[in-house]
Amino acid sequence: MLKSALLTGSEALKAWETWSSSWDMEETLDHGSFRLLPLLYRNLSSLMVKHPGMTVLKGIYKQAWYRNQKLFSDAAEVIRRIQDAGVEVMLLKGTALLLEYYRDMGVRPMADLDIMIPRPQAEMTIAVLQSHGWEAEFPHYLAYNMRYGRSMMFRNAEGFECDVHWSPLFESVSDTDADDFWREAADLKFKGMDVKALCSADALLHTLVHGLKWNPEPPIRWVADAVTILRAADRPIDWQRFVAKVRQYKVLIQVRKALVFLQQEFAVAIPDAVLQELAASRTTLAERMIYRYDFKNPRLEANTFRERMQLLWIIYLRQAGRMNIVAHGFGFLEFLLFRTRGKRLLVFWYYLVRKIRSLGGKGKSGSRVRLVAINLLVLFGLMLLTELVFRIREQRDERRKPDISLEHVYESAGHPLLGWVPVANTSHVWCKQVNGELLYAARVTINTRAMRISPLSTAPAPHAVLFFGNSCTFGEGVGDSLTLPFQFGMRSLAEYQVYNFGVSGYGPHHMLAQLESGMVDSVVEQPVDHIVLQILYPDHAYRVAGYYDWNIHSPRFEIGKEGYPELKGSYADRLKTPANQGWFRKRTAVGRYLGSFNPRLSNTEKDLFASVILRAKQLADQKFGNPGFHVIVWNWAAGSSDRVFEKMQQQGIQLYDARDIFPEDPASLQYRLSPYDTHPNASAYGIMAVYLQKKLQDYVPEAVLKNQPSEKQHGNGR
Repeated sequence: MLKSALLTGSEALKAWETWSSSWDMEETLDHGSFRLLPLLYRNLSSLMVKHPGMTVLKGIYKQAWYRNQKLFSDAAEVIRRIQDAGVEVMLLKGTALLLEYYRDMGVRPMADLDIMIPRPQAEMTIAVLQSHGWEAEFPHYLAYNMRYGRSMMFRNAEGFECDVHWSPLFESVSDTDADDFWREAADLKFKGMDVKALCSADALLHTLVHGLKWNPEPPIRWVADAVTILRAADRPIDWQRFVAKVRQYKVLIQVRKALVFLQQEFAVAIPDAVLQELAASRTTLAERMIYRYDFKNPRLEANTFRERMQLLWIIYLRQAGRMNIVAHGFGFLEFLLFRTRGKRLLVFWYYLVRKIRSLGGKGKSGSRVRLVAINLLVLFGLMLLTELVFRIREQRDERRKPDISLEHVYESAGHPLLGWVPVANTSHVWCKQVNGELLYAARVTINTRAMRISPLSTAPAPHAVLFFGNSCTFGEGVGDSLTLPFQFGMRSLAEYQVYNFGVSGYGPHHMLAQLESGMVDSVVEQPVDHIVLQILYPDHAYRVAGYYDWNIHSPRFEIGKEGYPELKGSYADRLKTPANQGWFRKRTAVGRYLGSFNPRLSNTEKDLFASVILRAKQLADQKFGNPGFHVIVWNWAAGSSDRVFEKMQQQGIQLYDARDIFPEDPASLQYRLSPYDTHPNASAYGIMAVYLQKKLQDYVPEAVLKNQPSEKQHGNGR
């Protein structure tokens, strides 16, 4: 029947003759096969087939067309309410496939609506549905699914079902995994509304992974969906992305088998290089265990306590990622505690003790087996005790945390290269409250070039000083006129035009991307005399190496063959641990505690950090004629004898230790906003502005010498 519905010409007719000769229209087909009949009708009618069963098939097709129209109408109402709450919606499965690939409302019957929303807005979306009378299918699993699951099914009073997903695949390890699906999503119109749909590579992956699992209804429709996606001439597959996603989600076995089957049975075009690459990829033991369980009915094959524990272990493994056995142990304990709400933990412990007593039989060999099992049980118990101790400690620290609230933070927008940028022509009063008391209320004004404002120079032909860095350069917590670039600019009005390229969360890799892409050239209109960069060491080195999950959309550099850093996209698919430790770091108190410490930077990561800054200096020299390159180092003590600073000094970069700028310890509270916010205050920026003005006057870079042939042309007499 599948071949009758999907093949063309004589092959389809031959398959139809074979199947129709054994098809009794009076017999009831299983539901999985019945759902293929409308697609079968469309293919046979295009081949002008004459058969008594065509009348029946036509009626089934029309019925599917009508029901899909009704479902789309109901779906539009749900989506509109969700979008009215400010939540972006992506269509999954049937609705997206009908609109993007089948393009015929009658060929693919559907019973429910599947949508995906961003994970941070999952609670809001559920609240919207519940406020309009929708109820969760399993309300008691709501908290569990929000923490461990990837979707929830809701049903309204009319029986219409809506599956709300925040990740298309249950195999997602972290909440940020779905971000990449959103970035590459296709735009789609649905009943006059703007929605999203998975790109073709992601749609194929989703179809294969979801289809090759046990289901109460035979899920053979995945074959039709996959073939239709592969044959869409206007929706080519990005096979490089597809293979990368298969590896990322560890679904090599089922995807490889599915593609080989589709190629052999339905002659779809799949590059041989893709199949060879998948065949050459290694699979883990966890992958093989998960694959075997995907074809089992959990309700029929998990009757005993041991079988149920095995099933829970598999469910846990799907999202655990690559971790060591200790991390898996803590993660599974946390999973069991939450899944059972602690009620069956004693039963689980009793079961283990009873099993250990009967292990190995009699004699010395049995004693050794029991001894090993007892030691493992003791280790398991110690791990549980450790987790409980750290959880109590975590809850104590949580109660001691101050209540911090932010209002009117500057607007930011996504950027394909930098990750995010301030929204141009905006102004807000950024307020921060701690325990109900106002810490600061700072006016943040962004100019037409999407940069925080700086004073206008009064010189008839000013030169430029460019400031790069993070929140310390941007001036988080202080008003527009109190930032370091602004205060420096006010002291140099007769000489320099200042530009503030700093943004909260940025690092040296953003500066290099801005210089490489020409963004700096398009903004700066004057000759550049000096560039000032602030770095927090080793924090900025961790940013460049990609250790922070909030940094995943930033530009990612790797050292190339010639020794220069080369742009390789973003960190989205290449996050370092600890951000990629998944369950252990996010779900256990021990993991969260250990994850709060970054590992020691390797020499390779230090070299990358230094090379990014050195490459930025090299580009600045080429673009602006060797301007002065000045780097202010916060927390120099963390690497005073480090190779990072040695390399910079060897290449002519002027390094300034923050401890030399301030008369007292720069970490002192007199230079900070408050004990709850360690950003520099306005007074600290004023001291830094005076210090920089003197240093820049004392240092005469080649750019000044080249640009100023006459002493009268420059305000400071150089």
